[in-house]
Amino acid sequence: MILQFHPGGDAHRLKIVELHRRFFYHEGLFMHRHPAYHLILVTQGSCELLVPDRAPVRCPLNSLIIIQPEFPHDFRTDGDGVEHSCIIFTLENSRRESCTVPFDHFFDPQAAARPYRVIPLSDSNSAVLLKQLNLAIGLREKSRTGFALEVAVHSLLMNCLTLGYPEYFTPFEMGRKEKNAEKVRILIEQNIWNPDFNLPMLARQLNLHPNHLNAVFTEVEKIPIGEYLIRRRLQRAGQMLAAGHRCKQVADACGFRSLSYFSRLFRQRFGCSPRQYQAKETI
Repeated sequence: MILQFHPGGDAHRLKIVELHRRFFYHEGLFMHRHPAYHLILVTQGSCELLVPDRAPVRCPLNSLIIIQPEFPHDFRTDGDGVEHSCIIFTLENSRRESCTVPFDHFFDPQAAARPYRVIPLSDSNSAVLLKQLNLAIGLREKSRTGFALEVAVHSLLMNCLTLGYPEYFTPFEMGRKEKNAEKVRILIEQNIWNPDFNLPMLARQLNLHPNHLNAVFTEVEKIPIGEYLIRRRLQRAGQMLAAGHRCKQVADACGFRSLSYFSRLFRQRFGCSPRQYQAKETI
C-alpha cells in the first residue's frame, strides 16, 4: 500500500498482514510474537488477552485491543467463542525492515510505552469502527490494492488511534441516523439465529415504520437491511465452518430454514459449497 508513516523521520509503508472478521474458539496454549501492529475489535462474545508474567486481561464485547509489535501474546475464550474484527499490519522502510516503534512514541517520544491497551468502547463508537472495518474488508476482497482501499484503511487506522489514545483526541459521537443503524446491527447480531427475523420485526422493536427504518439504514450503510442480514448470516456461517462446525448446525445457528437453501446462498456468495469451503479453510 502507498500509505506512509514516518517514525524517526524514516518513511515506512503500511503492509496489511490480516484484515478480517474471524470467529474462533481458543485455549490460549501458544504465546506468539511478530513485528506487526494489532488493532482488534471484539464484535461477538468476549475473550482474555494472555501476556507474559501478568494476569489475563478481560476483553469484553466492544473492546478495542491494541498490541504493539514484538509483544508476546495469545487469546483465550470460553465455550461460546469470540469474534475478532481486526487489521494487523507492519510498517516497512525501503530496506523492508519492520518498524517496532510503539504507537505511544508516535504521539510522544518521551511517553512511557505500553505494550498493549484494552479500551472499552461505547456502542456508538464500536458501531462506527465496525462499519469502517467492514468497508475495508469488502474493498480488499474486491481488490488487493486501489485508492478506495487506501482511503478506507487510512480512515480505519485514524479512528482506531483516536479511540485508542483518547488522551490526545476528542472521540467522535454519532447522530440520530447512525444510532438507529447501530441499533439495527446490534439486533441483527442478537437474532441472527432466527429465520423469521426480518425488517418488519426490526421496525416493531424500534417503534419505527419499516420503510423509514430501511431508508435510514441504507443511507448510513449503503446497503438495505434485508441484504445486510443475509450478508451477516453468510459471514457468520463462514466463520463457524472455518471453526469446524457441521453444516446443519451452522445453517440452524445462522437462521437458514433448510440446508439446501443455505447451501445455495453460500455458493452464490463464496463460489463453493459449505463443505468445500470448510475443507479449504481447515487445511
